[in-house]
Amino acid sequence: EIKETIKKEAFELFKIYGIRKTSISQITKMAGISQGGFYSFYKNKEELFYEIMDDDMDMQIEHCLSYIEESVKDPFNRLYLCIKHNCMHMRKNRAIWLDEPDIMKILNERKEEDNIKEREKLTKVINTFYNFWRERNCISFMDCGKLVSLFLIARTMYINKECCNDDDFEEIFDNFIINSINKYLKL
Repeated sequence: EIKETIKKEAFELFKIYGIRKTSISQITKMAGISQGGFYSFYKNKEELFYEIMDDDMDMQIEHCLSYIEESVKDPFNRLYLCIKHNCMHMRKNRAIWLDEPDIMKILNERKEEDNIKEREKLTKVINTFYNFWRERNCISFMDCGKLVSLFLIARTMYINKECCNDDDFEEIFDNFIINSINKYLKL
């Protein structure tokens, strides 16, 4: 499908050049379509990026949920690993998430309904873990809303990590995640 080809090629270009430095003509050339073909699917490359980001989030959610069965052994650690995996995924796609100077501006320009949709997806994941763990008596308490916020806050912190002393960031970041999970999840 043309739309999938556009997303695939744009994602590769975004990983190399970042969002702002990638042109629509580069995307269309790599996808083998005309610029008019691009505009029949997307208004601009930011809209394309949001869709790629949404697909990427679906993939991250799938990854987290693939470990649900083994999470019974250690719910705390599984939640921690899901959050860390999400951040390490950003490091893997550094040009998009960490080197893009306008990433926070781009994220903040998203439509409110897209932000709501993202939060709903994370809520569904957290609730899936919660229900799974409660049925198996693995946990006694879990504040799902706060843990959804933790995922979003951790991502924002990781995107902005360049503002911190790199020597201290990982330790402080890990402590923040661990202490937050300890507060909102009781085994």
